[in-house]
Amino acid sequence: MTDGPEGRPVVLVAQAQDLCRKLLAIQLTRWGIDFELVEDGRAALSRFTRYSYHLVLIDVWMPIMDGLTAARCMRVFEEEHSDRITPIIAITADAFPETAERCRKAGICEVLTKPYHREELRKIVSHYLDPSVES
Repeated sequence: MTDGPEGRPVVLVAQAQDLCRKLLAIQLTRWGIDFELVEDGRAALSRFTRYSYHLVLIDVWMPIMDGLTAARCMRVFEEEHSDRITPIIAITADAFPETAERCRKAGICEVLTKPYHREELRKIVSHYLDPSVES
């Protein structure tokens, strides 16, 4: 398991939009959570197969490789190379029920729909990481 400084958990954040990456980075930093940022699904999969993360926050619709494809590939990688399942949380502006179902079928644990409130993100992150996350 990849740990940050002082043994803190590390989150992989895959987000296509620069502004969304920055906002997620600000929030995770405020909560004392270490993270790595990537811009597309292929980069997320590449990092995931080289390092072990405590949580993945992944945009559903990204260039090069979308989040659903990346999540499916991550699950296949885990089946072949790991004894644990990393929580994957989808972040999307697509609120259609079909999208949530496609996320579940891809191995995604939960879907956070944009625009979301900071407290919604904090609740999900703290559920999977169980850190002392402050608002």
